[in-house]
Amino acid sequence: MYNSDEIVENYEKNWDNCIRWTFGIPEDTPNAKELAAKIKAIYFPEKSNLTKDQKLEQFTKMFSDAYFLLHLNHCISVQSQFSPIYPYYFNRRGGPSFSVIVNLLTSKGSLPVKIAKHVAAIIYNKITGNKPRDYGVCHTDDIAMLFKISIIFNVDFATDPALMTFRGVAFPKPEPGKRLQYLELCENPKMIDEPFQERVNTLKPLDLIKLCLPAATQ
Repeated sequence: MYNSDEIVENYEKNWDNCIRWTFGIPEDTPNAKELAAKIKAIYFPEKSNLTKDQKLEQFTKMFSDAYFLLHLNHCISVQSQFSPIYPYYFNRRGGPSFSVIVNLLTSKGSLPVKIAKHVAAIIYNKITGNKPRDYGVCHTDDIAMLFKISIIFNVDFATDPALMTFRGVAFPKPEPGKRLQYLELCENPKMIDEPFQERVNTLKPLDLIKLCLPAATQ
């Protein structure tokens, strides 16, 4: 979508079906159109007059909620009934971020020309001090750190699950009845309240999990 206005236009022309496909709402759901309208209103309120960048940000939030966060929240709520959950929020953009590679591969134009332009932009930014466009944290930005972090967590957990720490920050066992907290892995790690709780809570009354995963909610 970031590289194709046509994709955005096609999605908006077919809101009902596209939102249904995005959230996994079965085609035979009686109130599918009503649900699609409610979901659209959450991310794209009527007469909101969003700029192009704001619209893309809302699409990013919607896809993140539909494909990851809503289901993650449900899994945590279920599994926490049987064992402690230690969720973390990776929020550090890698130096050589994979988002740059994705942008090069998916944007229009000749690949050699795009690479040449990218190298020229890097040199220009270094000379002028300009910052390149920040696409945010990419899925694969954590790979460089993932294995080391996992080893540290596993060793700490095996040694004493009550004293897990990461760079001096305690990662305590969640207490039943209290708001879930995440360990934010960033330049300055810290414990934070669930970062997407407000958006998830807005979607929960629509019972989307029950529609797309009926067996998992029984």
